[in-house]
Amino acid sequence: MSGFHDHSITVYLTGRLERSFPTDTLMSISHIPIFVAEKGKALAKDVSNEKGVFHLQWNDDNKKPYKPFYFYAILKTDTFLLATVKTFESDTPDLTFTLPTYVQVMLQTKVN
Repeated sequence: MSGFHDHSITVYLTGRLERSFPTDTLMSISHIPIFVAEKGKALAKDVSNEKGVFHLQWNDDNKKPYKPFYFYAILKTDTFLLATVKTFESDTPDLTFTLPTYVQVMLQTKVN
């Protein structure tokens, strides 16, 4: 038997995007690429569905407590930091991210 123990866990995250102004239906929350990264390395990615829901799954080696995970959205040609999370209460977290108003204004602006 080996003395090596794998202390990694698989994280199953369900996430939701919401608008800063819920009544603003011009701002789409669907088909937005979302990814989670650690130390500049993407761990998992998905695309939000028509209701803004996405699912991410990755292995966490759990070697460092309180290491931050960075959540990003890709909107048009820019990448936006949605949140930095240091800990989860479970290995199946459920998070909601609100798209900032300035991002919504930028997405609605047409370039001629």
